[in-house]
Amino acid sequence: YFNIYLLFYVKFLLLYRHSLRNSPMQSTGQTPHKPYSPRIKRLAVVLRILALVGAVLAPLSVLVAWGNPEWLREIADSRWGLAGKPYVITPMTQCLGAAASLPALIPALYALAQIWQLFGRFGRGQVFDSLSVRHMRRLALSVIALSVAGPVVQTLTVLVLTLQNPPGERVLVFAISANEYLTLMVGLVFLAIAKVLGEAVRAVQDNEGFI
Repeated sequence: YFNIYLLFYVKFLLLYRHSLRNSPMQSTGQTPHKPYSPRIKRLAVVLRILALVGAVLAPLSVLVAWGNPEWLREIADSRWGLAGKPYVITPMTQCLGAAASLPALIPALYALAQIWQLFGRFGRGQVFDSLSVRHMRRLALSVIALSVAGPVVQTLTVLVLTLQNPPGERVLVFAISANEYLTLMVGLVFLAIAKVLGEAVRAVQDNEGFI
């Protein structure tokens, strides 16, 4: 999901750079406060809508998955490696399993909140300021936290489902998939962008102070 945001963000920066090159303020050295291209504002609106949809679907998907035993069994067999292994689905395990999803759900919602605020500022042309850098850095850290939380959630989930098995038949799984690796890489890329953006903000502030 955040890979898509990374692609959109790169496209946003390219559009913003193009708008600055074609702006009349480029030759004066002033920092623009409004986007010059309507495409920039539309793209920022699209990203905010996607963040809002994600913020609604993320907790809803957790509730739906753990609230339907048939879907839960299908997910457990296909994604969590419990096919052919004994496990019990009860109302208690459903509640505990939904609670076990919180370590991944919380950073995901926090990242989406940072995207909402970040692109709200970008849509108003507030790209090179310290607050935008702060949102970008928080977004990066939350995505990195999400990549770490993925294996933890899977371990807790499998443990919850097999908790009522007799001793010796409980399952403890810890695995890192390509999805967690890609999420970690996206978070690190966002962190690098935040650092570059922070340096650009300091350069702009230094130039404004010099002028």
